[in-house]
Amino acid sequence: LPPPSTAAMKRPSPAYAAQESSTWKIWAAVAIGVLVVVYLLSPTSGSALRGNESLMMSPIPPKTSAHLSEVLGVALELSKKSAKIIQDVKKAHEEHSKVKGHTEEGVAEPVTEADAMSNANFVNGMRSRFEGVHILSEEANPEFTAVYSKSLGKDVAKHLAVDPILDMSDILITVDPLDATKEFTEDLLNYVTTMVCISQNGRPIAGLIDQPFEEGDAIWGVVPEVNGGHGVVRGVKPTKASGDLENVVTISRSHTGDAANVVEQYLEGKTALLAGGSGFKSLLLLRGEAEAYVHMTRIKVWDVCAADAVVHAAGGEFTDSYGKSIEYKHDDPYITTGLTATLDAGKHPWYIEKLSHRTGEAV
Repeated sequence: LPPPSTAAMKRPSPAYAAQESSTWKIWAAVAIGVLVVVYLLSPTSGSALRGNESLMMSPIPPKTSAHLSEVLGVALELSKKSAKIIQDVKKAHEEHSKVKGHTEEGVAEPVTEADAMSNANFVNGMRSRFEGVHILSEEANPEFTAVYSKSLGKDVAKHLAVDPILDMSDILITVDPLDATKEFTEDLLNYVTTMVCISQNGRPIAGLIDQPFEEGDAIWGVVPEVNGGHGVVRGVKPTKASGDLENVVTISRSHTGDAANVVEQYLEGKTALLAGGSGFKSLLLLRGEAEAYVHMTRIKVWDVCAADAVVHAAGGEFTDSYGKSIEYKHDDPYITTGLTATLDAGKHPWYIEKLSHRTGEAV
């Protein structure tokens, strides 16, 4: 037999070639895996290990001062997260509702898993970004777990003529992590909102109202005094009630007190419209579906503050039932003098004058 050719002698056996190829594939896979892990753990990467929220992004160090747009931008981002939390709890039927107390009218006040989870998201999200800020929320103070937000408020800032820098020690952030909890447990989901209000030295300067179960973005507003003399409202086109809707006064369906009788006795020609949630009733004003919102009994500041800010931003009026501005304090959660709100500021004095004829401590 002739001797094998030089090329044939140099050619590796098929078995050896397959083994060599397999070895290179293994090393290549290992190298790629190492690079992926390094990328995911990198503080500058935009991705992360999904099971650990603290790794989801590079945290922005807590700030003792920030532009209004940044504070509102963080609130808007957190509201999106809370909307998803609330939706998921309802979808899974894991509300785990229990009674936390009763209103002055004897109505049970429920609290659910969605309230607690949304509350932790809002409160810890604000704590993680803003140092020294006062936070007043409807639910219990949650155990601290870092919740990071990417927002720097650029989407808000572009709508503002003036974007003041806020000293966090002067700021109160009021949170209602799930307004209309009773209606939430009854599957009346159109009433459900989340609300965040930013107050400075007792006065609301910006607020947001979001409807987790409705299409569209959150509604937010910045009051005129803060924004160079004119208010900004996004997410809704404020519309004054007209026609028959000018005769509609919205009141609470679950905390009514004697409001229905007051509408009949003191607000002649007006019809009471019962609705759930302070946030939703304020949206009725903004959408022109009611002329006024009247509440007769004690109410808490987290039910009111964001609505106060957004209605004022839209050019309306929002006061207690005596026509006095409501002051928001971190150590005083109750409003005992009722409230009266109208989107048409020119019609607000008529309601205050009519309600002044009603006797009693709180109107």
